[in-house]
Amino acid sequence: MGPDTARLHGVTDPPLLARAAASPRGTVGPFVALGDSVLFPSLTAIRDGTGLVGYLLEWWLVNTSAEQAAGLRDLIGPDAGFLFGSGNVWTDQLHLLPPPAIAADTGQALAYARAGAGRRFGYTVAVAGTPWHATVDVSHASVLAPARAFLVRIILLAGFLLALGIAGIWWYTRRITAPLRELTAASLRIGAGEYAHRVGLVRDDELGQLAGAFDRMAAQIEAAHGQLAERVEELRSMRAQFVHLQRMDAVGRLAGGVAHDFNNMLSVILAEADLARAQLSGEHPAAEAIDGIAAAGSRAAGLTRQLLAFSRRQLVAPSTFSVEEMVEAMVPMLRRLLGERVTITCHSEATAPLVRADRGQVEQVLLNLAVNARDAMPQGGRLAIEVANVTLDDSYAATRPEVAPGPYVMLVVSDTGQGMPDEVQAHIFEPFYTTKPSGEGTGLGLATCYGIVRQHGGHIAAYSEAGVGSTFRVYLPLAEGPVSGPPGPAPAETGGSEHLLVVEDDAALRDVATRILARLGYRVVTVGSAEEALALLEREELELDLVVTDVVLPGKTGRELAEALVERRRGLRVLFVTGYTGDVILQHRLLAQDVASLQKPYTAESLGRKVREVLDAPAPA
Repeated sequence: MGPDTARLHGVTDPPLLARAAASPRGTVGPFVALGDSVLFPSLTAIRDGTGLVGYLLEWWLVNTSAEQAAGLRDLIGPDAGFLFGSGNVWTDQLHLLPPPAIAADTGQALAYARAGAGRRFGYTVAVAGTPWHATVDVSHASVLAPARAFLVRIILLAGFLLALGIAGIWWYTRRITAPLRELTAASLRIGAGEYAHRVGLVRDDELGQLAGAFDRMAAQIEAAHGQLAERVEELRSMRAQFVHLQRMDAVGRLAGGVAHDFNNMLSVILAEADLARAQLSGEHPAAEAIDGIAAAGSRAAGLTRQLLAFSRRQLVAPSTFSVEEMVEAMVPMLRRLLGERVTITCHSEATAPLVRADRGQVEQVLLNLAVNARDAMPQGGRLAIEVANVTLDDSYAATRPEVAPGPYVMLVVSDTGQGMPDEVQAHIFEPFYTTKPSGEGTGLGLATCYGIVRQHGGHIAAYSEAGVGSTFRVYLPLAEGPVSGPPGPAPAETGGSEHLLVVEDDAALRDVATRILARLGYRVVTVGSAEEALALLEREELELDLVVTDVVLPGKTGRELAEALVERRRGLRVLFVTGYTGDVILQHRLLAQDVASLQKPYTAESLGRKVREVLDAPAPA
């Protein structure tokens, strides 16, 4: 062919001729498609010595047999592909293939799509000494199958572990949430008032400790609720007693006020009746009427004394005496009063049953209680009287506002009579309250007992059951010191010639008192108020032996007047006359037995006797 290469143009590329001319051996060219076959040229330079004389061109078929292709697949795997190619001509040794979408000179694994084979992973390398490239590729599925299988195994394992974890968490959380639900339910039940409910969870962990603490707390709440309920009930009882005491005190103030004004009128009536009767002979036609007036006035005076006893505003004449001895002295009289159908028994456990009180008033308490018991036993029965020393502690006083803790002498009067229902017991100490038919009782017996006991700083309580009987307990403060001697005999009704100052704001009573004392021979000066008395003594140098003054006066009280007069004239005697007294200082002085007093309403006889008694007593220091 010679060196002329024109005939080779179009068959081989010029670069192939250049390489073939420079190579001592043959050089292959790129793949060329011929129909369905793939060929490549082999070009060998022919030299004569050192000169180029021509070229030897050979065409080689790339296609191989199906058996060889199957063997190759067995060797590299059924899903693997082995491709040769250059430029746009590629083959799998059996077929002409379009070029893969892969850079032929990268020399690295790449992902691409091959027509008819889907997504592939391939690796391309250049074949040395040729313009060819060889590519080995496998499908995505074959590459990812192990990963998928591994991933499936991982997912299954993770699912199993997750399910196991969920089961464990459920079991563990149930061990936590179930007790918590029980604690919550128990809290709600306790909040609803079921204080006896308990969780009862026995475990060794923190929840068991929490449940135990909750049960202890619930027990404390139950105990506290019980104590609170008791305290509330005590407070209700105290409030009811306090309201009752307020009502009784209000009634007492009203009764005391009425009795004060009524006593002034009764004093005038009784004194005028005495003066009138003294001037009449027994055969005078008016004598009987005047005696009737005096008798009615005396009965009215008894009622006012009961009202004053209830209102705790009557004056007392205290002494120290034994309650046990007083009961023994009264039993014979009580047996005559109550009759043969009532059996009286006495019992004493008192070691020092001494009290300081007005003995006559305490006897009146026992007498009223005995008469009340007799009326409750119309067919007869037993009356038990007991005396004992007791101590009322703080817990007893806490529910009874009128009680002060301390030692007391207790006088108990019990009967086996009809008893009283609760609704009657709530009112028995109220004045004018009675269950007797109209006209058979004043309703002042127990009210008088209540007032006398309270005035002496004591306490009276009643317990009764319908059809069983009643028990009254009278508590009087224990006294210390020797027993007081019996009171001396009353002085004879004799007059005198001493100088007296009478201070009384009620004009009618002032007038009758002046006439009574003047009739007895006394020289009497009268005024209507404390201010008038002090002004009179400032103007005139009066010789005074006794001041007879009402306690309740307009402006300065009788007590204040007496203190002012005694400061000016040491040794001056004072006689207090009153229908009631709410004067605490005066009451204290009376208890000290250094004050003389006369209770309204008084008669001409009682006024004369008391004035003479005070004048004959030693002058105060």
